[in-house]
Amino acid sequence: MKGTIKFNKSNTLLEVDIAYTPAKIEKGLMFRKRLNQGKGMLFVMPHYTTIHFWMKNTYIPLDILFIKEDTIVDIKENTTPLSLTKITSAQVYTMAIEVNAGYCKRNNIMIGDKFKIKIKRE
Repeated sequence: MKGTIKFNKSNTLLEVDIAYTPAKIEKGLMFRKRLNQGKGMLFVMPHYTTIHFWMKNTYIPLDILFIKEDTIVDIKENTTPLSLTKITSAQVYTMAIEVNAGYCKRNNIMIGDKFKIKIKRE
């Protein structure tokens, strides 16, 4: 499944692949060697969670945005490729977005920002 995220404050559009099954959530962006600009992955969790992310088998440095409903509640910037260190949100979340490292700074995206998701049926 695919979708588009529009960040309200910056009016920035992001095209995303949507991971919503346990297998797709677990795989995420693993094994990819690149992620095009303006692209990302949206993880939709089945409930409020504090599940940790990590960069195992992930070759791309990422920014990870943690979301509760329609609001960014935490951001982890410039994650280290191939690291096994747990990446944890400071708050519970319902979704997460992975984008290329530096995306948040370039687009002035911050904790507290809101957004809208449009899902494209394939």
